[in-house]
Amino acid sequence: MSRDLTAFVDSDGTGYLVSAANENYDLHIYRLTADYTGVAGLVANPWPGGHREAPALFERNGVYFMLTSGATGWSPNQQQYATAPSPSGLWTAMTNVGDSTAYGSQTGGSAPALAGIRVTPAAHARQILLVGDSTVCDQPGEPCSGWGQQLPRYLRRGLSVANYADSGESTVSYLGNPQLWGTVQPLIRPGDLVLIQLAHNDKTTDEATYRANLETLVAGVREKGGEPVLVTPIVRRWFNSDGTLNNNTALLVNGLGVDHPAVIRSVAAAEGVPLVDLTARTKALVESLGVEGSKAIYLYNEKKDNTHTSVHGATVYAGLVRDELVARHLVPERLVRVG
Repeated sequence: MSRDLTAFVDSDGTGYLVSAANENYDLHIYRLTADYTGVAGLVANPWPGGHREAPALFERNGVYFMLTSGATGWSPNQQQYATAPSPSGLWTAMTNVGDSTAYGSQTGGSAPALAGIRVTPAAHARQILLVGDSTVCDQPGEPCSGWGQQLPRYLRRGLSVANYADSGESTVSYLGNPQLWGTVQPLIRPGDLVLIQLAHNDKTTDEATYRANLETLVAGVREKGGEPVLVTPIVRRWFNSDGTLNNNTALLVNGLGVDHPAVIRSVAAAEGVPLVDLTARTKALVESLGVEGSKAIYLYNEKKDNTHTSVHGATVYAGLVRDELVARHLVPERLVRVG
């Protein structure tokens, strides 16, 4: 814990504690117990490796602000702030506020306030658009999260994520819904990346249709000048007695015998599309963790759910996606965060 701690009580009575976890590095947001006397759990670590102190957390008109000082003692430093839709939600990167001489006083206190915020248009940022299902999408709240919801925490300025994944979608329903593909495709700009992970809900889709739908999505991205990236689905946590995931349930082979990851790999090879083999990466990770260790990746402890990921699991899986994007030179290493 840091010596600079901030407590905040939300309008619903939930208490939070903000503290750096490693001296003045890594501001963590903890949820407090109902009586505010203990820590119930970690809900966010939005700025891994960040060196900030004197955090002040407050809410204005449904937007949560985190105002911080640079960790320079009483020497001149640059104050910064970030925003989020909730204390445990998706926080923006830290942005400078004021000038670089915030010293003699710090941002902590019982009633912090901003004198003003100046917003200037950002330079064009390359988009990463996400097409997917509930294992990718932004979930409304804890304990569930899709990996796409956590991906922004690994990216630096110059890249933005637009998550158009949606719960319950298959390749058939996504293409057929004007609020999904009909909305996403016009937003694709030349040079944008479009990551496509759809398989979990293609339970009754035959192989020819599934392949054709993937090809339609790839062609639609290229038509707008974007770069499609096919992503094989995350595994289900469904173990064999020998501790492996070598079964149709875990590896997304549907009732018609369609091996979704295999079809995705085949389409990627045939169409010359970059492939993020998240099935292989998540299979290796889950098997290495074992039956007990992998429970925390999914919602097993909360709901006996072996398909959907916890916030922790989604964050781990988003890190795998980041690693694959860098390894395939789809995203420059300088634009990602490690840790």
